[in-house]
Amino acid sequence: MTCDEYLELGLIYVREGAWSSAIASLTKARNCYKEKERSVPVELDSYLGLTISMNGGDLKEAIRRCRAALDQDSYQPDFYFNLGKVYARAKDKEKAVQTFNLGLQLDEHHKGMKREMKRLGIRDDPALTFLPRGHILNKYLGRIRHRLNPSNKE
Repeated sequence: MTCDEYLELGLIYVREGAWSSAIASLTKARNCYKEKERSVPVELDSYLGLTISMNGGDLKEAIRRCRAALDQDSYQPDFYFNLGKVYARAKDKEKAVQTFNLGLQLDEHHKGMKREMKRLGIRDDPALTFLPRGHILNKYLGRIRHRLNPSNKE
């Protein structure tokens, strides 16, 4: 297999959640690029970091890889998603939420980041911030906003 094929296979495994197969394919891809003295695609580090964390590996190494990918290309929402998931695995909720918020600035409809924010217990601001969250108007307007939001359609 070529380096690019190992990378593509690794990304397929990531999408399926087959973390041990993903880490094996992505590691082979990284080694292949290094052996052939080709530049390693930036997404490889981001996804390798994610797979390391999801496979129970060294979380510091996973964070380092994801951050390295973001340092090279800070306009990829999926890189923020990957780093946020690694922070969540590392039990650093504050950094995870900050990272997801940065990613959502690039793609406000990113379903993965919205799902993770919800899983972490982060909610949107109330519709009327000067009223308590439990106020009847906030409840009613929140339901309307939820129904009208295109990212809530599956």
